[in-house]
Amino acid sequence: MPGTLNVGGHDIITHTGDAGAGTVAIQDVLQFPAGHVLRQFYDEHYFNNSPVTITTTASNWSGLEIAITNPSTSDYLFLQMFIPDVYAAGSNRGLYQGFVYSTNSFSTETTLGTRNFYCAQNGYASSYNITNSTVLVRVQHPTSSNYSIRPYFRAFTTNVAIGQGNGGADSIATLFAMEIKG
Repeated sequence: MPGTLNVGGHDIITHTGDAGAGTVAIQDVLQFPAGHVLRQFYDEHYFNNSPVTITTTASNWSGLEIAITNPSTSDYLFLQMFIPDVYAAGSNRGLYQGFVYSTNSFSTETTLGTRNFYCAQNGYASSYNITNSTVLVRVQHPTSSNYSIRPYFRAFTTNVAIGQGNGGADSIATLFAMEIKG
């Protein structure tokens, strides 16, 4: 049965359509408390037998990207990035990892958060080193305009590969974000 839940003169929830079916909608006037998860964003990259080489020149990687729409600069993002099979052939080689954002399809980009890189994964093995990497960061929305986020990488000492395990055949990188009410 169609209907509306009205509290204090504000429509909070509406139901349209037939009883037992139809659509239930939470209206925009509802305010969630601080710390509440508002939305989630997710992307994944399947390497499909094609590992990616990361060079010693810092750059964003287009293999993972999430689009944030209608952000509020009073809210936060909890970002989690998983990079599988980071391959550093030799000692003292590794991968710097951070995030960048752009409001114009990455014609220009800006560091997301307080640091260019939040993780400096270093392979100390004397020969070959393959390991996974997870980066967790909480940042405030940097703008009230729609924007996109990508990983930001730089190899140190020499190039490294990501998605190298089994030639990249079974490797999947992920980028996940939860928007948290500030």
